Amino acid sequence: MKFRGPPPAAPPRGGMLCCMGFKDRVRAAREHAQYDAHLGDVRVLNGELCWWPKGQKGERRPIGGATAVFESGSARERTTVTRVAAGAIIAGPVGAIVGGLLRKQEGRVYVTITLPDGSVVVADAPVKDEAAARAFAQKVNAAGAHYPVEP
Repeated sequence: MKFRGPPPAAPPRGGMLCCMGFKDRVRAAREHAQYDAHLGDVRVLNGELCWWPKGQKGERRPIGGATAVFESGSARERTTVTRVAAGAIIAGPVGAIVGGLLRKQEGRVYVTITLPDGSVVVADAPVKDEAAARAFAQKVNAAGAHYPVEP
């Protein structure tokens, strides 16, 4: 059987799967990149909130309309035997007292994310990552305001 009529149109540059031009793809990637962030097992990526609960399959939801709140966890202090012993070895009884006074601060910070459907996701990090947790909360709030709320 012979083909009659004009030859079929050539596929667009970049193949059949390419429906966006390079500049359009770069523009879209830049738009999403300013809102992309992560804290622990929670990530904002391409307008979606993704998280992986312990021992479960990961979940993802649209970020539109989400709000985040930063909360600092309670810090607790403790004295360790190692510090007391190290102080005693270095400077005798006075060193033991000084070593006992030096304490390590432990605690965590939390970012609570509330989605428009009422779901709540909590991301946590060590106290040393407090600045990163605050920045993550700001990015979640910015992304929640930028992307439309899906019904």
